[in-house]
Formats: sequence, C-alpha cells, structure tokens
Amino acid sequence: MKNFTFNSALAPMMNAYAENRSKEGYTCLNHMYYLQEFDKLVEQNFNFPYVTKEAIEAWDMLGGLEAHT
Repeated sequence: MKNFTFNSALAPMMNAYAENRSKEGYTCLNHMYYLQEFDKLVEQNFNFPYVTKEAIEAWDMLGGLEAHT
C-alpha cells in the first residue's frame, strides 16, 4: 500500500485509520487520496485536532469528493 503523509492536527487519527484499513485488507486507495486532500485543507486553513463545521463547508465548496472523481 502506498504510504500517505498526513501533516495536519488530525494526522494521528488519519494515520490510525490508514493503518487499520490496511490491517483489514482493504486495498482501494481512492479514499486515502481524498483523506490526504482533506488533511491538506485542514492543515492550511484550520489545523484543529478535530473536524470543524467550517472545514466541512470548505471541503464542500471545493467540491469535496465530486471534484476528485
């Protein structure tokens, strides 16, 4: 599995999620790319150790998942 780098304040949770998905045998990487993009958005604009309403709204304004499919 490709190694993804998360740098926001959410990185510990994102890394744990990635590790658990890998242990469970999931090989689809699409969701990890989306998670990495969300991590960049959070790091650059919010960087709180929790997901805020503003972060979700910003992701939605950027097109969220639809912009990356």
